[in-house]
This record gives sequence, structure tokens and C-alpha cells, in this order.
Amino acid sequence: MENKTNKENLPSCCQPQKKGKEISKGIMFGLVPHIGCIAFIIFTLLGITAAAAIFKPLLAKAYFFYIMIGISLLFTSISAFFYLRRFGGVSQIKHHKKYLSILYGSAIGISALLYLVIFPLVVGVAASTGIATGPETITIQVQIPCSGHAPLITSELKTSGVDTIQYIPSNKFKLTYSPDKITQQQIVNLDIFKEYPAKIV
Repeated sequence: MENKTNKENLPSCCQPQKKGKEISKGIMFGLVPHIGCIAFIIFTLLGITAAAAIFKPLLAKAYFFYIMIGISLLFTSISAFFYLRRFGGVSQIKHHKKYLSILYGSAIGISALLYLVIFPLVVGVAASTGIATGPETITIQVQIPCSGHAPLITSELKTSGVDTIQYIPSNKFKLTYSPDKITQQQIVNLDIFKEYPAKIV
């Protein structure tokens, strides 16, 4: 009873966080860094090429993926630091393991959900395009960091003379093309593949 009274006497900033708040913070920190990928996919699906072009330069850099993960962990760590400071600093980690595990678990979990489930499902719709007219079919494997980059690869292939593009999670693209318009070598030598190397499989 005394413990409950002590908690009630704490100022609002120092009150223990509710589980729902921990999870919602973790989800927010997991989502915010991936706004670029999410927006690019949405704009691509809606056919808003001008808006998608805003995010294209960011996604065209392979290291951007690692920056997003770093930003997610940075936001989560800053939140954890301010939370622990209310109770005496980082020395109190052992007394708040549950809160921290839910906070970090939610942030990491939302990233994993985006990369492993949501992006592959949505990108599969966005990347399947064109009508097969070319007599040749190839499959290329592209070193993209996550499926959220598939629309970027698809948009580059669309302008290269490739007839159809089918995305195969997590990093393959099945193409049909006309050899009199473009060769296999020209396909794998497109500018985008200088950043994300591609090979025929």
C-alpha cells in the first residue's frame, strides 16, 4: 500500500510508463526512419512520379539503409536515456529492463515487419509491370539492402527498354526484353547497378 502511495506522489514526469506507451514509442521510432522508403512505395503505387522522384536520390544510395537503422536506434536510445534520467540515470538500467526491452523490441520489431512482410507484399504489386512482347527472359539478382528499394530498381528498368518486370523477393527481378532494343550486358550495366550491383542468375 505504501509503495502504491509513493508512486502516486511522484510528479507526472517520473511516473512509471504504461505498457501501451512503451510499445507506441517503439513503433514510432521504428517507423520514422523508414518514411522515405514508405513514401517512395506509396507514390510509386499511386503513379505520382514527381513526388516519388523526391525520395529517389536518398534510396539510390546503398548506405541509406544503414543510416535508417542507425537513426531508429538513436531515437530509441535518446528516449531511453531521458526515461532513465528521471530515475537516477543509466545506472538504473537493471531496474527498468522490462520498459527498455519493450521499447527496443518494438522499434526493432517494426523494422523487421516492414522489411520481411509489408515491403515484400506491397513492392510485389508495385514492381510487376508491363506486357510481355520481348522474346527473351532473364532473371537478375540485385544487391539491394531491403525490398523497399525494389520500386527504385523497377523504375530504372522501365526506362531502359525492358518489356516486363516481375519482382521476386527479396532481391531478384525477372525481365522480358527485346534483344534488338537492349542486350543483357546493357541491362546489368545500367547506372543504378553501379550503386546496387546486379548479376544474371
